[in-house]
Amino acid sequence: MIWGAMTATGVSPLHILPPNQNVNALYYQENILEPFLLHEVHRAGDRGPVTKRKFHENTLALIFQQGGAPANTAFTTQNWLQNNFLNFWDKSIWPPNFPDLPPIENLWATLKDKVNRMEPQPSTIEELKRVVEDAWSKISPDTLENLISSMPDRINAVIKAKGFFPSKYFF
Repeated sequence: MIWGAMTATGVSPLHILPPNQNVNALYYQENILEPFLLHEVHRAGDRGPVTKRKFHENTLALIFQQGGAPANTAFTTQNWLQNNFLNFWDKSIWPPNFPDLPPIENLWATLKDKVNRMEPQPSTIEELKRVVEDAWSKISPDTLENLISSMPDRINAVIKAKGFFPSKYFF
């Protein structure tokens, strides 16, 4: 399992979970949100790889949205996010039946495709980790910008389709 975050300008480092690691609310908060997300939100770089660029021009305007995994929606996680982010979309805001709507899901698909096309394919877990981290660090800024800027159209398509799947906006 892998965790990562993205904005229109940058990506976080990846958190690759140890084998057989269960992700409960405490693990998520202490091993992912605190060391990865809080640190990354305050990066200052404007240039270089997407793993070094600032997350947002205005940190106060940054909206944090996450998936519906139990560790994400746990009461303690929701409280942690309320205490650490001015703007975050809690579990009551995000539509539950659209797992592919978040831009990060499309980014994961792009990453998976890049890794699957590599020759030779990694033959060990360590090689796979290196390949995935390398591909993640080479995501283009244009890809990030396009995924984020497509959100209003994607959300409007869901509204227009009255909750049905508007396939033209998804992989």
